[in-house]
Amino acid sequence: MMRKEKLLEINNLEVSFLTDFGKVNAVRGISFNVSTGETLGIVGESGCGKSVTALSILKLLEPSSAEIEGKIAYNQMNITNFTDSEMEKIRGAEISMVFQDPMSSLNPTMKIGHQLFDTLIKHEKSSRKEAKKTVLKMLESVGINDVETVFNKYPHELSGGMQQRIMIGIALICKPKLLIADEPTTSLDVTIQAQLLSLMKDLKNKLNTSIILITHDLGVVANMADRILVMYAGKIVESGTVEDIFYHPKHPYTVALLGAIPRMDLGFNQKLLEIKGYPPDLIDMKPGCAFAKRCMYSMVICDEAEPLVFECGDEHFVSCWLQHEYSPKIEKYNS
Repeated sequence: MMRKEKLLEINNLEVSFLTDFGKVNAVRGISFNVSTGETLGIVGESGCGKSVTALSILKLLEPSSAEIEGKIAYNQMNITNFTDSEMEKIRGAEISMVFQDPMSSLNPTMKIGHQLFDTLIKHEKSSRKEAKKTVLKMLESVGINDVETVFNKYPHELSGGMQQRIMIGIALICKPKLLIADEPTTSLDVTIQAQLLSLMKDLKNKLNTSIILITHDLGVVANMADRILVMYAGKIVESGTVEDIFYHPKHPYTVALLGAIPRMDLGFNQKLLEIKGYPPDLIDMKPGCAFAKRCMYSMVICDEAEPLVFECGDEHFVSCWLQHEYSPKIEKYNS
């Protein structure tokens, strides 16, 4: 099968923040790529570096407090050192982002129509009449009824689900090649979640848009993603296809995340896994594997040396000493 063209390539990305307590190493040397038309899921618990990675791609972190190293290439352009004016041509037009909280992301002083309108006018050369027609069509595309009425409403007059649909509409109005969705279903009820995920999937198929879907919920990416990155303490600990991650997980952290999700086929007596302990201090990182203190299979080497990256399949990679040829063999990880 012919491989798709790589739209985004991240190479050894490191992001740290200067604080009064020291340097916080939020993202620690991660590398990945996103192909044209692909949906990449990035999962992990809060504080693992998912959102910081997304904001780094769009260069939305405050330069005075954030230090970024590594290479970010979009559409074969090295945008690592792009200026704000150069990034303005890419943000919204080429790469768009749906932020976590629409209630704080939408402008409360502007009507909905004008917020989509301004995004379109900024990047597209079209008359105001044509722009409004495009905006109304986009509102219909994201499942808004009575678009003329919604066009003239303020954000506070809409429900959380409606506001999130508007955010998706703003992000897609210029038909970007890459959409970054950061926890797009947070704080929404499961019915609205399902509707929004279905909507994003439909729009992706129509526009051939690549998607980076960021979430702490593995269930959200199950039916959306083509590949998944599992992050812990600023690093990618496992990556692979959806089938690799859900049916053949290799990293103890991935196994624990999956074990914490209730399964319909196990009935009411199933026992959910608990990940004991706390994530490490990203200011004072110790040698070895960041997950070692919480891992039931931790070995001496896990506290002494950072694990190598082992290839477990065509697109399946794991950063864990359990995959070393001399490590004890644990049947659960050799399924």
